[in-house]
Amino acid sequence: QSSPITVERSIYWAMMSRLDENDEGRFLDSEQPNLRRYSDDKDAAASPAPTTYNNTAIWDGATELDTYSLMFLANFQSPSFLFSVMIFILQMSMLLLTLIDQLREPQPYNLLKIPINNPPEVIVAQFISLLVLVLLQENTTFVTMVHAALPPGTIQFVDYPGATRRKWVLGNACRLLVHLASILVSFVFIVQTNEVIDIFKDFAAIQFVTGLSQLAFFCAQYGVFGETIKQDARYTKAWKHIDNQESLEGLHALGEAQLAGEKFDKALGTYQKAIRIAPEDQRRACEHKLHEAQGQMTSERNKKRRKKERLPGVIAVLVLGVMLAGWAYLVAKQETHKLLASSACQRIDVQLGFAVYDLSNPEVESPFPTDLDKRMNTPSIFLNLTSPSALYYPYFNGIYTSDWDNIKDERPVYVENNYVTAGMFSYCKEEMVWVFTIGEFNDRKRRGACGQWLLRSAPTEEFLLEKVPSSEWTVWTGSAQPISVDIKCADCRKFADKESGCNFNGECNEEDGTCKCNEFDRTGEAWFGELCQAPPPCNPVDVFVHGETSEDYRQVAHFMPLETGGKRVVIDQRPVYWNKQNSNATNQNFLLYTGSRWYQTDWNLMDLCGPDPSVACGKPQFANFFDNNFHAYWSDTRINSTKYVSMETSSFTPVGLNWLTLGQNRAQGDFGSFGYTFDEDVSAHCFKNDCKTPGLCGYNGECVDDTRYNLASPIRSRCKCNNGSSGYFCQFGPNHPYVTNQIVTSDPCNEFSCDYLYEQDQGLGANCSSRCTKIKDFKACWNSKAECKFDPGDALA
Repeated sequence: QSSPITVERSIYWAMMSRLDENDEGRFLDSEQPNLRRYSDDKDAAASPAPTTYNNTAIWDGATELDTYSLMFLANFQSPSFLFSVMIFILQMSMLLLTLIDQLREPQPYNLLKIPINNPPEVIVAQFISLLVLVLLQENTTFVTMVHAALPPGTIQFVDYPGATRRKWVLGNACRLLVHLASILVSFVFIVQTNEVIDIFKDFAAIQFVTGLSQLAFFCAQYGVFGETIKQDARYTKAWKHIDNQESLEGLHALGEAQLAGEKFDKALGTYQKAIRIAPEDQRRACEHKLHEAQGQMTSERNKKRRKKERLPGVIAVLVLGVMLAGWAYLVAKQETHKLLASSACQRIDVQLGFAVYDLSNPEVESPFPTDLDKRMNTPSIFLNLTSPSALYYPYFNGIYTSDWDNIKDERPVYVENNYVTAGMFSYCKEEMVWVFTIGEFNDRKRRGACGQWLLRSAPTEEFLLEKVPSSEWTVWTGSAQPISVDIKCADCRKFADKESGCNFNGECNEEDGTCKCNEFDRTGEAWFGELCQAPPPCNPVDVFVHGETSEDYRQVAHFMPLETGGKRVVIDQRPVYWNKQNSNATNQNFLLYTGSRWYQTDWNLMDLCGPDPSVACGKPQFANFFDNNFHAYWSDTRINSTKYVSMETSSFTPVGLNWLTLGQNRAQGDFGSFGYTFDEDVSAHCFKNDCKTPGLCGYNGECVDDTRYNLASPIRSRCKCNNGSSGYFCQFGPNHPYVTNQIVTSDPCNEFSCDYLYEQDQGLGANCSSRCTKIKDFKACWNSKAECKFDPGDALA
């Protein structure tokens, strides 16, 4: 390495020239140990040893007037060094916290959360911002990169012995980290923003954070952070402006061999030594060689210096190229369906509202092809295609899946299922609305540019259906009527955290956004619902008609879950129940949820299994029908022998609801969408076999094993009533109007008395023994593991 160069009092005058008059005396009288002090010219000879530094180690622009220059000059653990470290931590913390916030909740295929389909003005603003970003960094970031990668060999400052080569690398490395972090955060901000003003606003904010080191240094010069840091900052500023050109003083001569090996420092030392010992007549030749060596050294160093000066520009061009390439890729990706798909809920839960389109109107021609039931890829169609039932919109409620292989007007299509008759949401660019249609539906009534829509949103440019407001939809019922459509995301990946997406009751599948629900309370069954939002509905379910008094009481069904492969069959996320009876009976009775209601309805055996009598027909075939072929509208649920229907509900269980009975004559009249209905006080109850529930059977009942039907191995519990109380949960006292005078009625041995009073010896006597035994025998197959050979409900009617 070259010998240190002596810099006389120039350091002092360089510093003093930048001090205002008010601060000069205080500066000279400072106790700051790092600074050399001079009085005036006559004291110069007696001044301490001059400050020295390795001039070849520093080139123009090597340092910036910021806190990282203080970090380089100041000693470890000094106030100035700790101050510089604090500013570094502050800048990096602000940048990293901003970056974390920007990248929070990444989405598949869109980790940077790039907005979809940015307008041209935003794309132009992004390009300009990226260009300005690189231009602003060229004289700082990329020069610092060179300094950090190519540190000088040695550095020596007498006044600041802490200014070492390692500190040089540390200061430049910290400065480089801050600038690289600001570039990264600025890039993410630029590509994430979809408003021009936000691009420039966020860009300016990040540049302010990057410039905090210069701002802190400026404030330090004026004593904002204390006297010690002030003096060090002023010294740094003075040192920055000292003439830093190379001098031949202290350099030595160099031999030819050392020059050939480009060991210039040693060569100069060799030639200098030769001049000192050479005779007078040979000294001129040695000086000539010394000058040649100096010229060669200067030439070589100038070449290297020019290369270093060009290197930041080259790096800037490369960084700009990489950033522009990444930006161009993201802009192009904004036009692709993958980016849109990553922002969308793959599955949505749609509730269409309670509206009916009366297709029986003579003015409305059947909207369906008459051969639709014979076409491929359709559900089981029992609908009269020539004179179809009214289109009950809630029958098309349920989960809709976004179809990314079917893009219309740059937006996905949402489909109910894979049938050609499926309900479908798509975007209509002509009117800028989302519309709902049904496959193969055409009532030949023109409704604008969007064709055979049945529901239509208000004008919107939203790319995703789940972002369309629920209000301001229009439904077609022969005329356009306002309606609300409830649309909720059923994709667990789109929630704040994946656990909450499954209501903390399951695990979210990252592949398709479905939930794998956990077991519910050691029951052997998992939570129910697309998002694990409901406990498993209990079973079995007993259904009763109560009527006005106990004389009207009768049990009409005992429903068991319909299962396939050990799992319950579900429709619209709710279980399907089968009324336990002879599985070969012509009509089978089921309890199911569809169209926002629970239905108790009969189905013909041929509809469930087909007309071929040689084909097996039983519970597995029933399960397959409801699992794969059933659709509430196409299967004509309302007309297909529905007996009881609940009021509108979103309940996952049929228990505890209000029910209506459909009139046997099916008179439509002006009674509403279900025709004539009346209230028979139908109730559905479920005994959960949980005798630990406080107050389950009230004050006059006790929870016991139900041994009435199978003494050896009871399969359920029941409430055994005492003191003349009665009812499924002993809810009726002996004087309740529903049961008053039940013994003296025209039929004291009715079903209600046999179920709840006979075993209490409430005056029914032996006369009721035969009748009550018969009723118990009818209900035995409902309450045992044995198969039923008949329908107990019909036998009891």
